[in-house]
Amino acid sequence: MFDYYEPADEDCELIFDIGAGKVADIEEIRLFPRDNFDTELYDGTEIEVSNDGSTWTSLYSLENTNDGWNIWSDEAATHQYRYIRIAPSDEDGGRCDFAEIQIYGHELTDITDDPSGGDIDCGATVYVNDATPVNVAGTAVTYQESKTATLQSINPNMGTSQGGETVTFTLSELTGFVSGDVTVEIDGVDCGSVSVNQPGGSTEISCTTGAAPAIDVRRNSLESRVIIHIEDHGYVYVPLEMTYFYVDRWSDELTWGNISPPREGDSVHIPSGQVILLDVSPPKLNALVIEGALIFADEADITLDAHYIMINYGRFQVGTENNRFQHKATITLHGTKEDPHLPRFGNKVIANNKGIIDLHGEEVDTTWTLLGSTADIGDTVIELNEIVTWPDGGHIIIASTDHDHYFSEERYIVSSAVVGGKTQLTLDSALEYEHISVEQTISINGGESKTIEMRAEVGLLTRNVII
Repeated sequence: MFDYYEPADEDCELIFDIGAGKVADIEEIRLFPRDNFDTELYDGTEIEVSNDGSTWTSLYSLENTNDGWNIWSDEAATHQYRYIRIAPSDEDGGRCDFAEIQIYGHELTDITDDPSGGDIDCGATVYVNDATPVNVAGTAVTYQESKTATLQSINPNMGTSQGGETVTFTLSELTGFVSGDVTVEIDGVDCGSVSVNQPGGSTEISCTTGAAPAIDVRRNSLESRVIIHIEDHGYVYVPLEMTYFYVDRWSDELTWGNISPPREGDSVHIPSGQVILLDVSPPKLNALVIEGALIFADEADITLDAHYIMINYGRFQVGTENNRFQHKATITLHGTKEDPHLPRFGNKVIANNKGIIDLHGEEVDTTWTLLGSTADIGDTVIELNEIVTWPDGGHIIIASTDHDHYFSEERYIVSSAVVGGKTQLTLDSALEYEHISVEQTISINGGESKTIEMRAEVGLLTRNVII
């Protein structure tokens, strides 16, 4: 959808009506502000949904709006509504004039009040030579939920653009068909040699991928879709997040036109439509320009060294929110302040021009906490004010409680233990400065008192994705 709505006053609104008797199964909404606008003016814009057009439920409110895509998604819940409204909020402001709005999901027939439990009868209409349509009395097409399969998983979800790999699609249980009834397409390419297996409780369809289309005619990076059709059952419902990616491995000479992969000092361009899987640690590059996609393979620890990394409408991905990177990724930028500058971005930089950067390492439950008691000069054990699960060998920082911020100290954890409901950390070397952790009660007007905590912050610096 494209929107160029000029009025920006607080009474503006955009309403999308899916249609009578239908709902949108909403999976993702993307909003792109107009160029050269102060993005803060969009803060407070509400995305709301409704089934009657009068009672609205808020899905999302824009905060810290950026000048690229602002994305709402919720794969864990179901959001099925007829109306979608985008409008400023009464309290926080906002705007309607977005450059582009994209709404992803599926259009469904509304069966909320259907007593048949999901079966829908639709009357048949016949057209003869483009003449006036004729309704056929007593004839209907029945849509049965029991015959509608849902794709549950794809394994593996990526493979070489050369094809020839076996992919297995797991569906909700569906019977009454054989392999000859099934056709599978990935990004418009037939997946052949189909076989069907039903281990009980589910249905598995396996096929062999064909070669990907030429790079210049492929779909946008990481947006290839899967289409599965079963004779007498129709199309399989494929959730938005279920995709299969054709990828080219960095280590494969075929990726580079049958020549060796890039060498030290080279500049690399990944064009739109190409997805490269970084499965090795390349030598130090001069520049890396990504207009397609670069995905770190979660197969081993990887390092990436470059002077410039430019994401230009592309994607730079180290793990995703739902599939976090489990190995160690280290991205190192090289250069000096005298090096040539990229216009707008500078040097020694990861520059993003309306692209997507996904960096999702292992989740850390507690990143910052406070000292539980004062740590003195010479101490090798510190007490925190809560229980944390930081690893042995973890890199921590203890903030200064002096007027001089240089009194902060970094140490490594040798071991940890829980004592009296608090974690104690044994450090690799003694502290050089005092870090206080005290409470002070002061009197305020009216004879009341207030207790103030003054404690040093302690943070875990260890991450498995590092820049």
